[in-house]
Amino acid sequence: MKQRGFSLIELLITVAVVGILSAFAIPAYRGYMKGARQEDAKVCSASILTAQTEYFTEYKRYKDAADSASIAADLGVGCVNDDAVKGWYDFKADLSGGNTVVTITATPDSTKAAGYDEYTIDSNGNKSATWDN
Repeated sequence: MKQRGFSLIELLITVAVVGILSAFAIPAYRGYMKGARQEDAKVCSASILTAQTEYFTEYKRYKDAADSASIAADLGVGCVNDDAVKGWYDFKADLSGGNTVVTITATPDSTKAAGYDEYTIDSNGNKSATWDN
């Protein structure tokens, strides 16, 4: 008589192999996604700065934007609503120097993106990142 199916040992070995592979793959995937979201935040910050520069060229002043919703509505920068950064980062534009310098800050969400980097870029070309490890 020919037996069909898997033995208990075969199933346990398969579960163990899948568990070991998952132990390596899941943290690597999370690290990849963190890096991708942080890169998207940097790119979006640069897009906001470009929109601010265009606004400055037309109106001779920068647009004050306290949060991501203001940036999307007032400057037409859609990247702040992309799934890659929405809910993970909040963007704001702070003015200084008598409305002649704008600083764009991408701040990670304190609960969802704990441990992510904060990025700052200004109209003078200064860039910085704050690591929260």
